[in-house]
Amino acid sequence: MPNEERVWAVLFTNAGLSELGEELKLYLGKGQIGLYLLCKQVDMSHPYFRMVADYHNPDGSSFQYLRQL
Repeated sequence: MPNEERVWAVLFTNAGLSELGEELKLYLGKGQIGLYLLCKQVDMSHPYFRMVADYHNPDGSSFQYLRQL
């Protein structure tokens, strides 16, 4: 289906949440296997893991989140 857009879910361990939890807590989802962050891009081909996500704030504004770990 050519109009489909890929979405990635990045799962976090307890150690990862202790480092990034405050920064991400408003944007994390919760599933049966744990907390996750929905991303539109994930790149693991470099020395750092790269995540890109689009988010909307309660006031209607939006922003793109980019994080390299």
